[in-house]
Amino acid sequence: MTHSRTPLKMSAGDIETALSTWVNQDDANLARDYLSDCIPCIAELEGTSYGSWLTRTGFPIEFGFSSKDHRLRYITEVDMPTQPVSQRLDRAIDLAQSFTGVSITGQDIRRLKNLQRLNPASLKYGAWLGVRHQGGRVDVKIYVELPSAFKWSQDTAAESIFHEYAKGRKAAILGFDVRSGCQEFYCWATDMGAAGLADMFRRLDWPAPGYVKTILALFSTAFGVTLHNRLPGRDVGLSLALDDQHRANTVSVYNYSDAVFGGDDKIYKGIMNLCKKHDLTLPGYTNIAHRLKDHQSGYHTYHGMFGFAVSPTDAPHLHIGVTPPPVHFHQLPMHNNLMKGNLS
Repeated sequence: MTHSRTPLKMSAGDIETALSTWVNQDDANLARDYLSDCIPCIAELEGTSYGSWLTRTGFPIEFGFSSKDHRLRYITEVDMPTQPVSQRLDRAIDLAQSFTGVSITGQDIRRLKNLQRLNPASLKYGAWLGVRHQGGRVDVKIYVELPSAFKWSQDTAAESIFHEYAKGRKAAILGFDVRSGCQEFYCWATDMGAAGLADMFRRLDWPAPGYVKTILALFSTAFGVTLHNRLPGRDVGLSLALDDQHRANTVSVYNYSDAVFGGDDKIYKGIMNLCKKHDLTLPGYTNIAHRLKDHQSGYHTYHGMFGFAVSPTDAPHLHIGVTPPPVHFHQLPMHNNLMKGNLS
């Protein structure tokens, strides 16, 4: 999830080119339908700039790739750019229930809406949807933007610990899994350092030295230099996922891809090297991102967030977001649905 710097002109063909590369076209077809629901008049935006806060390019959709989760994944805006930010959480809730067939409880809906009651004027985008497709099953996470006046909950031990690191941080988000009801908290941490990360793991009753060493080793490969006691940048993204018992089960550390690697060409080469050295796989990534291998981008990189997630039960895994590159980067056969304007 990234901050838009230089909005670029968009095209429905960019989305179609990305979906046409996906191995399971049944999943891709379902994604086409859902994206047309999320941004119902996208054809009207042809040649304009959406200006989304989701991506570096201002594009309203970002595909995600994970070395653990091989589903077709994307995060999307939930309406046209003219839709008031104050109405987007309601729309995200409606779309999530429609996509999954799951009724979110009234208690959960009230809780999600209450998150934005304080200082709603500070909201920039309101809400996004994270969608995952595999074999006809659809899973959805609602990403709720937290206003600047938001007070972190301390209802559980894990939330209390995370609160200390998230206090006063910018760009805070809460992720709500529609099927499980589980939550994930996101924020930026400043000057946390490896010692701060180790302290958080220790307080979560995780074996801190092992986890921190693993994260530093992975980021060291990405940077090309050994990181002993520092994380990749003064500001790093931090997320904490809770299970259905409100216990911490996954921690992620991330940053902007360009802050770690540089332009798109260097990001692509860095990701390929990282996967090779640590025996990681990112199904679908090269099908889209290989068109960026020679793209010497500036601030508007098509790669988004990059980072690693660790948990007590799984091996560390890599995740990265990619905005669909423009069609002219590499011509592929177009699927008629999007190009004929059926998203409108």
